[in-house]
Amino acid sequence: MLLLVDIGNSAVKWIISETDRYQPLRKGILNHDQIEELRKFKDIPYKVVASVKPSLNPKLAEVLKNPIFVKNEDCLRFISSEYETTHTLGVDRLLNAIGGLNYADTFCVVSFGTATVVDLVVEKTFLGGAIFLGMEKHLKCLNIHAEQLPMEKPQIPQRPIGKNTKECLLSGVFYSQLFAVKGFVQTYKELYGVEKVILTGGSLDFFISQFESFVFDKELLFKGLFKVFYEVYF
Repeated sequence: MLLLVDIGNSAVKWIISETDRYQPLRKGILNHDQIEELRKFKDIPYKVVASVKPSLNPKLAEVLKNPIFVKNEDCLRFISSEYETTHTLGVDRLLNAIGGLNYADTFCVVSFGTATVVDLVVEKTFLGGAIFLGMEKHLKCLNIHAEQLPMEKPQIPQRPIGKNTKECLLSGVFYSQLFAVKGFVQTYKELYGVEKVILTGGSLDFFISQFESFVFDKELLFKGLFKVFYEVYF
């Protein structure tokens, strides 16, 4: 068996898969302060981690008995890159791109999470993209910096025009995400002829009904992570 772990900025996701093919058997999600619960998997033969939260890596290494932490250079065996600062590039973005190669050689990946990230891959080359606040952090930021705005949980608004402060917040946050993603995708289509668009991330469910012609794959990163493990470490 194989344990795949994705340490994101807001949560820790894990999947137990077959070792010789990507076949999820069990999966779960934890808060950062719950990673001790992964200790029950310490004796699984292979444990592979993608982390964008370096502060948690030492604890996870102890909990899982020195797992494999996938690095950017591992990912760049599978996909070229024109990113100018590869050393600052989150490994999650590269793994999503590698997962996306299952669908096409040229595509956009949109990941809805702590941040919303729109990335572009052209002919198996990672070009870069755009990063902006995800829904929950957008709402939190407004609450912190605008004294009269309450903290709300992300929701799909009933209508674009809010009739009270809560509705205005929900509408603003939701539709700013929607319009930004549609705008970036349209721009990339015009500039690079992109036809395939893949959506992923923890907040994906909010947007599925808005992008019916796109591909939805919540396990995109794990598919990329499995490929790197299988080809580099297995």
